[in-house]
Amino acid sequence: MVSAAWLAASLASALAVAGGAQGQEAGAPAVPEGAVESARRARDERWEAFPVFVWFHGGPPPGPRPFATLRAAGLGGCNVEASDDGAAAYAAGLDVYIDHLAGKGDLYLRPPVFERDRAALADDPRHHRPQRPSGLCDDALAERLRARVDAGLERHAAHAPLGYVLDDELSVTRGVNPMDYCFAPATLAAFRAWLAERHGPIAALNAAWGSRFASYAELLPPTTGEAREAADDVALERLNFAAWSAHREFMGVALARRLVDLAARATARDRDAPIGFTGGSFPSAFGGFDWGLLAPALSLHEPYETGAAPELVHSLAEPTARIVSTLFVPDAPRPGWQPRELLTRIARGDDGVVAWSSGPLLLRGEGEADGAALTEAGRELARFVALGRELRAQQRGSTPAPPRVLIAVSQAAARAGWMVDSWEDGRTWRNRLTSWESDRSSTATAREGWVELLLALGLPWRFFDERAGLPAEALAAPGETLVVLSEAFAIGEPLLAELERWVAAGGALLGDAHAALFDESLRGRDGGALARLFGVEREMGRDLDDLEESVAADAKRREPLLLTPAEGEALSARLGTQRTALGFERRLASGRTLYLDARVGGCVRGPPDEARAALHATAAALRGWIEGARAGGVARLDGAAIGRVHLRERQREGRREWTAVPAPALDRPLEFELALPTARSLEVVPLGEAAGRVVEDGRRGVVAVRLAPAGAVRIVEPAAASSGKSGRD
Repeated sequence: MVSAAWLAASLASALAVAGGAQGQEAGAPAVPEGAVESARRARDERWEAFPVFVWFHGGPPPGPRPFATLRAAGLGGCNVEASDDGAAAYAAGLDVYIDHLAGKGDLYLRPPVFERDRAALADDPRHHRPQRPSGLCDDALAERLRARVDAGLERHAAHAPLGYVLDDELSVTRGVNPMDYCFAPATLAAFRAWLAERHGPIAALNAAWGSRFASYAELLPPTTGEAREAADDVALERLNFAAWSAHREFMGVALARRLVDLAARATARDRDAPIGFTGGSFPSAFGGFDWGLLAPALSLHEPYETGAAPELVHSLAEPTARIVSTLFVPDAPRPGWQPRELLTRIARGDDGVVAWSSGPLLLRGEGEADGAALTEAGRELARFVALGRELRAQQRGSTPAPPRVLIAVSQAAARAGWMVDSWEDGRTWRNRLTSWESDRSSTATAREGWVELLLALGLPWRFFDERAGLPAEALAAPGETLVVLSEAFAIGEPLLAELERWVAAGGALLGDAHAALFDESLRGRDGGALARLFGVEREMGRDLDDLEESVAADAKRREPLLLTPAEGEALSARLGTQRTALGFERRLASGRTLYLDARVGGCVRGPPDEARAALHATAAALRGWIEGARAGGVARLDGAAIGRVHLRERQREGRREWTAVPAPALDRPLEFELALPTARSLEVVPLGEAAGRVVEDGRRGVVAVRLAPAGAVRIVEPAAASSGKSGRD
């Protein structure tokens, strides 16, 4: 198991080797030392203003005229290549981040390079052992990347840019495309050393893997094709993917080590500068996106939206980290286009946005007219940014409410989930590319479903890495916190035992499907683990073909979520557990458990109307159970608002406040009622195209809201008692 201790040791090691890049590169713009310190002090202020970094691609080229147009509209930020001096952007006073500090083509694999290995994999999917062209454990690569980082820092650090991006869309592979990188000699040597540190004598590793290696020197992990072939017709409880899983896990470790080393090198030269990468993806068996390692180690993040990756990063990153997202502007925006996703991203706590790209935002023209004005889409983006900044300013001084729901996330479960999800693909598993996986990954879509459910219920939550154990919030108040095991295919014994004790002490535990099929090493479990957690028996002797049939049948159904069980008749209730419309319910002293045996990813997949119906049905069904489990009151949104409005809770000096913002699905004004779990008076603060008032009919905490895509409503418990103010109606 990768531990927090390992991460701390890696950071310390990286800091030790990040020898100082001193002096100033010949030809770099000279900046007086006093100006450098002033720029560094101003960096936090510029981040607080929510910078918009326009990525120049197509349309007018970057230069003084487009820069002035963007800055005047409140969109005055851009990326500057590490290899450029950035003089025009600095002279224009733009918010700048430095792009490709470690270059392009090493941490990011270019398509032709990857496609060569993909063709070889198609020829021999069982035995192909690819060597990553730029091996993450190669000393030559390390020195090459460090040299680029040093050169970029010499060129730009004196200007105190808002952040440094090591690379864009970096990955062990490309995105989360399946490829068994890496079998290069240097990688295998590092992998064997890592295994020896973890297991000790080779006999201990053989016992865990079911292998017969005489020494670590001869150890060779299986390919994905070999691991799948060995699992054919094997009962679930006797499966052993430990060797394959360890190789995939180590590649995430290797990526994290390389990035930690480079990040430490950057911060040694430009202290307190945010450093990280853009274009991150969701956890999967491939790619190396282990956010439990990456999020706390880096200080600048831009994960793509799929698989609730931004929510993962917000949960796992340090509080001082800067988190941005990419807003994709269509190349040819239709009339009336709006960046409807912007407000909900600001409400979740994003610090800025990368607007891709400049082409649709700036008008073309001849000479001085080129880039001198915004397009209709550019003006609309500027309008939403101004509204978002107003919302951000009003939220300043408040903090996210303490989480009442804690959702476990596990890299081991992501690897196991990939193997189960891909079983139906047979020999075509190699075609399960990122775009396909984004829509069909059980673990990724389940996270998206839980996020949508909790936004509909207005419950504050966060994700936690299962390797760190139960968070302090759960341990301190078992009766006030709900823990969710979401598509928890793999659960380690430490967390399993801790959850048993926690439920016995009064905790509430909820699982949604496929829980505890494997341990943390991806060795199959018998039914004991599920019985310990939820009082549910799982039929033994079934194999991956049997499991795949139930998963595929579930995916084809269009019924409300809770009528589509994931394992169906393979599960049965133990004595003391009741089968209800929700699933399997059990009480243990003061604690409670619920096993849904349902795939929560159904809340966000399928036709929009059916997905919202499933979301509404699930939210309504879970609301009563959550309130009964003593996790406190739960907000109630009108059915029409479910899936169209996102509700988040914050706090300020002991007072609660809620923010209702449009979800991307809201495309027209909507009127709805919102019932909040508070007995205190309320004040309604509308922003933009919104209105609201406290309902004066004897019901406590009920607010009537009218919300358009370019609007938001804050509902706050005022500092002094009042009868409740209404916003414009």
